[in-house]
Amino acid sequence: MHLAYDFGGGGGARHGADGPDATGVHFGVGRNSVPQVEPAETRCPFRIEEVALIPDSGGPGRWRGGLGTRTVFRLLADTHVTTRGDRLVHPPPGRSGGRAGRCGGFYRLHADGAAERLAGKLNNVPFRAGEAFVVETTGGGGVGDPRDRPRAAVRADAAARKVTAAGAARDYGTDV
Repeated sequence: MHLAYDFGGGGGARHGADGPDATGVHFGVGRNSVPQVEPAETRCPFRIEEVALIPDSGGPGRWRGGLGTRTVFRLLADTHVTTRGDRLVHPPPGRSGGRAGRCGGFYRLHADGAAERLAGKLNNVPFRAGEAFVVETTGGGGVGDPRDRPRAAVRADAAARKVTAAGAARDYGTDV
């Protein structure tokens, strides 16, 4: 099997609205939007162990950047992986006092649990059955001073697990 991955991430905030979370990813033989887990697992020799938003990945701001995602593919057969990623070193900037979103990345989880960061653009990297391919997408940049975000919005973000308690304190100057 050959697994190709090209990803989007959280969208940038705009004046008056938070950025959208998890704007899109593509994988497979060709360019397909990631389908539901069950059809993907039926078609490909892997198990998707996790698909989750990454807390604190959206850039802090009066309007928060959208969150990136973490997807873990446990490979059931030897596979070649191709990556096409951007924003793995230089995060998407915030504006008007907003801060940058968190950079994404590609990782190989070896069978012993050790993680290895991969480059953003690779072709045909061999993976062994039992290893996992992990994709973390980038969060979008925030707009406006994070200290101007209403406390109720920060509390709602914490309740939705978009912002951690530590992130609320560090980035927004409030407890949740």
